[in-house]
Amino acid sequence: MEYFDKFALNFLRDDFPNIPQDAYSAVWFEQEVDEDSSNQITDLWINLIERHNGDLAHSWIAMNEKDKLKFIEFRHRISTKVNEFISFRNMRKLGTDFAVPDKELKKFYFKLTNDVSKAGLDYVIYGHFGNSHIHLNMLPKNKEEFESAKKLYNSMCLSAIKSGGTFAAEHGVGKNKKALLYEMYDEKVMSDMWKIKQTLDPNLILGSGNIFNT
Repeated sequence: MEYFDKFALNFLRDDFPNIPQDAYSAVWFEQEVDEDSSNQITDLWINLIERHNGDLAHSWIAMNEKDKLKFIEFRHRISTKVNEFISFRNMRKLGTDFAVPDKELKKFYFKLTNDVSKAGLDYVIYGHFGNSHIHLNMLPKNKEEFESAKKLYNSMCLSAIKSGGTFAAEHGVGKNKKALLYEMYDEKVMSDMWKIKQTLDPNLILGSGNIFNT
């Protein structure tokens, strides 16, 4: 299950002009079916959309392989467009990789949108909402906005940790985020991680400089 906020949809509109003009958000589901269950499952989805006041008239349902490929293109185009936007301005991507406990998702989501709006920054949000996993990508237009976004990014990561979640749900810690790992875990946990690292990689050659200073 994937989510796209209104800004993500607007960001995609040039490539997908059939996105409804008044769309406030979209939810993207992938469901495995076979020939015997296809029609029955489609009917169940239609009933679910109607029951929850979804816009059935503007809902897209992939019924064949060609349609499925269009859906995949739609899903991945947002990441490509964000990367192009950042690269064109010669900046580093500021995309979040948060996941929080399910009960915290709604509160955390609106805190994020409120904070980034207060900072006057453009952004798009999409992600695996079925896992309470949010990708918020800030879109700074100049160096001043980039510096403001960097500070906000760090405070958002700390908020995710305080919510009982993680700042690195999918894409790892690497070098740039390792200080945050020490905010998330106490000294004993980090010490145990280091012992495991030394056991499995005694020459410290794997992922040099990632997570630990080696």
